[in-house]
Amino acid sequence: MGIPTKFVATFSVNSGNEEIMERPNKAKMADELRKIIRKRAGENGNGQYEIRKMFTDEERSKMHIPDDIKGQIIELGTFTNGKNWSYKRPFKKYF
Repeated sequence: MGIPTKFVATFSVNSGNEEIMERPNKAKMADELRKIIRKRAGENGNGQYEIRKMFTDEERSKMHIPDDIKGQIIELGTFTNGKNWSYKRPFKKYF
């Protein structure tokens, strides 16, 4: 049995300090992030988040990915004016 995939999110609200969240499930983490950002931002606040998928050694060897690449950016989200969400899902953007 392989090691479960790990998703890491960094987010900030109202241009504050960046916070980090780790979960094994991307969909649940995205929902939690949206709720946290909406709650902390208030009526006219802003927030943004970035979800990254961290590769294990097994995944890197199966997909023939070099060792210097640690993961892939899955989703970028932005919350503006307390009500509008925008999402970007970059194609194969590695870090």
